[in-house]
Amino acid sequence: MVSARRDSVLVDLAIESLRRSGRLRFRAQGTSMLPTIRPGSQVEIGHASPDQISAGDIVLTKTRSGLRLHRVVEIGAGSLVVTRGDNHLHNDEPCRAQDVLGRLRLVGPAPRLWRRLLRRFR
Repeated sequence: MVSARRDSVLVDLAIESLRRSGRLRFRAQGTSMLPTIRPGSQVEIGHASPDQISAGDIVLTKTRSGLRLHRVVEIGAGSLVVTRGDNHLHNDEPCRAQDVLGRLRLVGPAPRLWRRLLRRFR
């Protein structure tokens, strides 16, 4: 319960930071965007309104389970946006255009420690 509350607060802080400054930086987690974004890579998200998003863009969306950084595969009727991780075979559940928080601007390398750990597991 405490972890879920903490995660919710972190999501709210991230959204507020993006809203106020127009950008958000964080370290990517997970492998859903391999090979485009490696785990531990530093990413920068820039604010983008729904009309600035197109298929092929990598966007940050708010979902029931938190935040998701995936590629837009389709923009459907009724302002629904369909995303999918580059490393996935299935699409994500469609989200509303207003749930798209921003678009990927930059991807930086994973810190050296992450690179060493990743080499060990290859």
